[in-house]
Amino acid sequence: SIFPHKGNKVRATYYAPDGSRPSQVFEDEVAADAWLTAELAAIDRGDFSSKTKITFREWVSDWLTIYIEPNVRTRTVEEYHQILRRHTGPIKQKPLSEILPADIQSLYATMSRNGLENSTIQRFHTILHGLFKQARANNYIKRDIMSLVTRPKSKAPNISFLTPEELALFIQSSEGTPLEIPVWIAAYTAMRPGEISALSWDDIDFKKKLIKVRKTISLNITSGWTITPPKTASSERDIPMHPVLQAKLLAYKKEWRENYWNLLVIGPHGRPLGSSTRSNWVKVINERAGTNINFYGIRHSVASLLASSNVGGNDIAALLGHSNSVITMKRYIHPQKKALSITTETVGNVLKNSSQL
Repeated sequence: SIFPHKGNKVRATYYAPDGSRPSQVFEDEVAADAWLTAELAAIDRGDFSSKTKITFREWVSDWLTIYIEPNVRTRTVEEYHQILRRHTGPIKQKPLSEILPADIQSLYATMSRNGLENSTIQRFHTILHGLFKQARANNYIKRDIMSLVTRPKSKAPNISFLTPEELALFIQSSEGTPLEIPVWIAAYTAMRPGEISALSWDDIDFKKKLIKVRKTISLNITSGWTITPPKTASSERDIPMHPVLQAKLLAYKKEWRENYWNLLVIGPHGRPLGSSTRSNWVKVINERAGTNINFYGIRHSVASLLASSNVGGNDIAALLGHSNSVITMKRYIHPQKKALSITTETVGNVLKNSSQL
């Protein structure tokens, strides 16, 4: 519609799909009619975008609350929060409709220069893709800019692992640190860091000589420390304890002190053992041992050790809590309890031969 406006001008306006009523003032009806025709044609083509100046930060909050939190695990929501908070600084206050593909590409370049793994940048790309796709569906933007952004290329991960001799030295070098027990457990079971940090004495069955993996722990910025079941069914498993590890845990239990969380291991400040504490103390252990590895690398080292000792891939996957990547093996070849005992026995024997523990 076109209406008279003060100063012998005219105002053109229309009702938009989002319920708003955009309008603009023109010198004459010809210009007003041209603008109105173009706007309505854009709606017909599906190119309409809301004139609401919602910022990127505001949309992130809405998108996570409305579209993500009801549909994914708490840990996944936390991952989205962290990635978007850490890596979107330059565009946080920008109106969503003014963000360009070059802005996104610049974020990737900055992440790469800062030494982040390509897998992290790819994950960031995937999150942004979903975020802008929904923004387009809500008519906040005229086009999905992520279709014009170049996805970071995949690179083979640079995974560090230790030889049996280095792993034995790493274990010895952890003595007296807050990671002593976690390192022993990781080396003899290949458990994930979060699984180890979530262990309580109820999970240790000395009679049956088993460690029951039933939960993991993570730090959530909104709800604090959260103990949850493992991510997949295959992650729930019973791991046979090697006699050397069992003796270590029995000795540790005599000096163990109760804590608020009732956890097997606790951080130096009375809180659950988190990634920052692990990272800091792994550096100390690396300096002592002359190695260069992160805590998760112990798990890779154990897998490598088992593979070089001719343990079957399906049995290694069962110990690690992986669903087998080869569908046929996963469906038709099932690891037996005896096979799992062999895997943990192999770890203990190789380490014992490498160094007297």
